[in-house]
Amino acid sequence: MPAKKTARKTTSAGRSKKSPVILDEESFLARVDLALKDRREANLIVFHGVSLAQVRAGRGTKAADAAFQKLADAALPKISAGVLAGRLQPDRLAVLVAGKLAAAQEAAQKIHQALRQSSREPISTGVAGSAGLKDGAVELCRLATQAAAETWSQGNRTIRTRTSAGPVPLPMKPAPRPAGAELEAHYDRLFLLNRISSELFSDKPFADALVETSNVVLTLMDAAYAAVYFCDDFGAPHAARRHGDPAFLEPEAQAEEALIVAQTLEQRRIITIKGAGGGWQASPLTSITREGPSENGVLVVGFSKPPAPSAERDQNMLEVGRLLRNARLLQRNLQQQRVLAAVTEQSADAIIITDLASRILMWNSSAENLTGYSKTDLLGHGAEILVPGHGHEELGRLEDMARETGVARFDSVIQRKDGGLLPVEGQYTLLKDERGSPWGMVRVLRDITKRKELDRMKSEFVSLVSHELRTPLTSIQGFAETILDFGDSLEPEKRKHFLEIIVEEARRLGRLVTNFLDVSKLEAGAMNPKPKEVDLAALCKRLAALFKEHQTMAVFKEDLAPDARKVFADEDQTYRVLLNLCGNALKYTPTKGTITISSKVVGDFVEICVADQGPGISRDDQARIFEKFFRVPDKVSRKTPGTGLGLAICKGIVESHGGKIWLESEVGRGTKFFFTLPAMR
Repeated sequence: MPAKKTARKTTSAGRSKKSPVILDEESFLARVDLALKDRREANLIVFHGVSLAQVRAGRGTKAADAAFQKLADAALPKISAGVLAGRLQPDRLAVLVAGKLAAAQEAAQKIHQALRQSSREPISTGVAGSAGLKDGAVELCRLATQAAAETWSQGNRTIRTRTSAGPVPLPMKPAPRPAGAELEAHYDRLFLLNRISSELFSDKPFADALVETSNVVLTLMDAAYAAVYFCDDFGAPHAARRHGDPAFLEPEAQAEEALIVAQTLEQRRIITIKGAGGGWQASPLTSITREGPSENGVLVVGFSKPPAPSAERDQNMLEVGRLLRNARLLQRNLQQQRVLAAVTEQSADAIIITDLASRILMWNSSAENLTGYSKTDLLGHGAEILVPGHGHEELGRLEDMARETGVARFDSVIQRKDGGLLPVEGQYTLLKDERGSPWGMVRVLRDITKRKELDRMKSEFVSLVSHELRTPLTSIQGFAETILDFGDSLEPEKRKHFLEIIVEEARRLGRLVTNFLDVSKLEAGAMNPKPKEVDLAALCKRLAALFKEHQTMAVFKEDLAPDARKVFADEDQTYRVLLNLCGNALKYTPTKGTITISSKVVGDFVEICVADQGPGISRDDQARIFEKFFRVPDKVSRKTPGTGLGLAICKGIVESHGGKIWLESEVGRGTKFFFTLPAMR
């Protein structure tokens, strides 16, 4: 009988240590949802077998399942009985634990350390708390899985915890204290300094870290008030955090605080003074640079009564000051890096950074747009890939110049990914580290296609103006000198003919000047029309009479719709548009050809068309036909004087009325110019 009782106890004990059943994911999530409804607080621990996916891919599902079971057998017995366990995704063991989050964190950390030491498979652990949870089991599992991934990515020593509000640090508990009052005080000091360091160099926002740091400083210094000042780029101190007894925020106390801050920065040492209600101590946050000591700020503590001299407190001030200084420098460096990265990325210029071997390390979005290459296309490649073959020698010369003088400026061309050449202006600048040793080069490139086009157009304009103005001036001067020198001996008819030529050339010169002035007005937005009722039929008759004696003997045909014979526009400017279009049509219309002026109503506008029977305009030339100074490169243009401003002026006039202008043309089938003007209402 006793033997049977013993066997029964053993069986009972064996059952009590048996691991809970591991549910499939669907069943586990359903049970977790029920548990979350019944409990005020619940926590989920996820153990991730990091290498199980590789085991499954290399050795098969059975081997992966066996490895997962070993993980469960090692982890679950270490957790209190009555927990709910499930398998997720399928390499994660999830365990729902009731109670406070801090208790679940401590238990998970202990199990995590034990698994890391005992398991041959890498394990990562994460914890999620249900506080503030809105989406139930699915959200809780997601948070715990995310925490496990963060544990792995951040060294896998200390587990990470998440709630709906964000990350939650592990509860900090002092280890067992050493015996003896002196050792105990020394331990407390080290523990508090470590707590300050953990806060300042955590991944939480710097302002939040200063809140907890100020709390710990009060305990470490046995003070009633603490303030942290940081200096800006101009050396002026600004309070980043004030914490403690509100009495220290009174005007008199604030005046004392400002005084000790100023003295500390000036004397660069720890200063202690008595105050109206107690005392003050301040320590500078000083860093040593190549240029000498530099004040980064001040740590100030206030006491309810004047403090007695203490070497240990002075040392604590220096230690905390060092931690604050280093944390501030790190925070500023990170901020400057973020700002620099944002400025670089958003710059309109292409910015490319290479090492000293000209290998591409980084470039921004503008460089992608300029070259056609994505960021991943060229990382690690040599910069010569952007230079056409004939430019490699020039590239080497510019790089040598930048290494010798620190900077090289140039105008050149680069080769895009599609093989096209692009004109750029650039600057190569040598990059150096803190010791002055070169480590790379920043290359800034800017597309100057428009500038080159403007330079070309400027040259063409100067050449054109000098030619077009010189021709009538030469005629005027020549015939005027002839009349002046031989006027008395010239026959009246010949003298009259010479004077007619002078008048005609003067009018031509006036038209040229008017065109140049009108272009300037259009570009300045000063072409202000004075609209009124304009009769298109009357304008057509004026044009027919003007060109009646033209050498082409062209016929002007009018085809105006009854409801489209009047427009609301500036009469002189409308006539000028028709005059330019008909004048161009006459140049290309064959002898005794027909020029048709038609109109129709389109919405609130009248659409007017001038059609000729000329040779037509190619598609390439149509794209530039309304550009300033552009003339179609054909025989007629070469034989006929002109500035290439007529159509540009027409476009400006029409658009100043709110209309638009365009053309339709096919080579060998004539050209039609269309423009719209407001209809009479």
